[in-house]
Amino acid sequence: MLFGIAGNGLPSGLKYGDAIAAAAQAANFPPCWLYAHGWQETIKVEGWLESMGHSAANYISGDGGHGIFQLTASVPPNWQDPKTNASYAITQFLQPAIHYWNKKYGYTGDTLVRCVAAQYNAGQGGAQSGHDEGDVGKFTTHTDGVSYSDLVLKYLHQLLAGQHPSG
Repeated sequence: MLFGIAGNGLPSGLKYGDAIAAAAQAANFPPCWLYAHGWQETIKVEGWLESMGHSAANYISGDGGHGIFQLTASVPPNWQDPKTNASYAITQFLQPAIHYWNKKYGYTGDTLVRCVAAQYNAGQGGAQSGHDEGDVGKFTTHTDGVSYSDLVLKYLHQLLAGQHPSG
């Protein structure tokens, strides 16, 4: 349990699940929470990426996002390695966002997940602006009208229930 988020193991058979679980375990980070971010970033479109000769692990997006976690602000030398990519996402982006939202507002649980996801996607300024306007996910990427932060939370709950993420 980390700030009210269960540390359940990942359901079996998830693409990149072993590498993401290993990174989560090494950082004492909830694996389902970590996987929910990776799923939202690239894993969910793995089939489309493969049709273009890529994988989630080696994909560089048009905005410069690298690998499973679409690292943009900075990238480790071995970013194509799923465990390295996941570990870097934890230490450089997720943990600092957790500390910001928890220390500043005392958020835990689902609220913390939404805030961290919003910051991961829209940056601290975008997430803070959305929060100040009553919806932390307001300035995140939206898919079919659903914010990035709400999708990460949805996938987290699916994974915690032992399901593969979908939708």
